[in-house]
Amino acid sequence: MVSITVQPGQSLWKIARQNYGEGILYVQLFDANKAQIKDPDLIYPGQVFTIPALKP
Repeated sequence: MVSITVQPGQSLWKIARQNYGEGILYVQLFDANKAQIKDPDLIYPGQVFTIPALKP
């Protein structure tokens, strides 16, 4: 399992682009971390998110 700690200036879109190559795949990050994310536009430095493998 891969996890990341959110850094200042990051967004789900940027994290998805860095890990999956496409920002639109932020939805998979959101689904995998719903317990910690109430609004996908609001993530905070220090949060630790799981980076799931891409769904086929």
